[in-house]
Amino acid sequence: MEKKTFQISNQITTARVESGVVLLNLLTGEFFGLEGTSVRYWELLSTTGSLEETVRIVVEEYDVETIEVKADLNAFIEQLKEAGLVTT
Repeated sequence: MEKKTFQISNQITTARVESGVVLLNLLTGEFFGLEGTSVRYWELLSTTGSLEETVRIVVEEYDVETIEVKADLNAFIEQLKEAGLVTT
């Protein structure tokens, strides 16, 4: 994964709920729910702004292979991009 930055749309608001995190796109009114590992991805991406740093931290925290995290994170980012929630 090349060094990329991550930017959350300024039209997004978030809320913690019992089962995870809910993102609301203020432009479209659409909700996007996060659960499990995707909540941790969101926390890290929104605080570090770095895909590379997020991968490094997740690999350390969950004791998983880098290649697995990169694939999972890339798929997650694509879903967020398609929903208009982020840009890279």
